Amino acid sequence: MQVTARGRVRGTAGHDVPMSTHPPAGPRLNDGELRQLAVLLARYVTHDLDQFDLWRVETPHASVFVDISLRPRADVSEGLYQTIWPLPPGLAKQDSCT
Repeated sequence: MQVTARGRVRGTAGHDVPMSTHPPAGPRLNDGELRQLAVLLARYVTHDLDQFDLWRVETPHASVFVDISLRPRADVSEGLYQTIWPLPPGLAKQDSCT
């Protein structure tokens, strides 16, 4: 994912998509949406991640910084990382609320 000089996101297909300045509306993610997030993130890191990505997400409450890399942070024990792929048992079960 690349952000162009005009504030647009360059998708993997090469199409420019306008970036929204509004936070996504809606309630908290349900289990189906969390599963979808994990699946998409696993695909992204499998096919598109080189060594690392640093993302910033602006929310109404604060900036959120996301660090995706091939190695754990030096100041964090690897045991503190939560495995999301393969899906953990709580998310792996299918339900009708997707």
